Amino acid sequence: MAEDFEYQFAQGDDIIAEVEQERQAMNSLPKTSGSSLDDTDMAKNASIYRARNEIIDKDIFKDALRMYYPTVYHALNEKDRLTPMNISDENKHQYVSCVGSQGGITPSLITLLGGVGKEVKDIKDKLRNSKQRKKYGGTLGVLKDSVKDMKNNLYGAGYGFIYDNQGDCNILLKHKIK
Repeated sequence: MAEDFEYQFAQGDDIIAEVEQERQAMNSLPKTSGSSLDDTDMAKNASIYRARNEIIDKDIFKDALRMYYPTVYHALNEKDRLTPMNISDENKHQYVSCVGSQGGITPSLITLLGGVGKEVKDIKDKLRNSKQRKKYGGTLGVLKDSVKDMKNNLYGAGYGFIYDNQGDCNILLKHKIK
């Protein structure tokens, strides 16, 4: 028990040392105004740091999906593959959700949660962009579009959960579940 505490205490010291190294590294970056970084440099460096960590986090996330939930990983890749193709939005949502949901209940839930996350991001992006907001007929139109997309995600996920054969989802690229 005491050894565990000493080990955890030593880990805490390592973390403190890492934080101190990061702070020193940030302070050693090029200085533009006097002895410290100005606001522009700090913002630039902070955004580079965040971007680097987001890339690392995405890679770790994708690796975990590939290892533990291959159908969800495949659905992510299919989403990227289908994006430029001339396939209806309804078909894309149903197909991708179907592919991700073929591994059982947990992959189905992960796929649906990913769909919710994407729709939240889409709503935020469309409402911030006046051209997009106008294209959808205002705030209500944006919300209706996201509800429609989530409905298609649910249809596809249900289909994929029931039909656990990868090829069964292909029909959703041409025909919609109503």
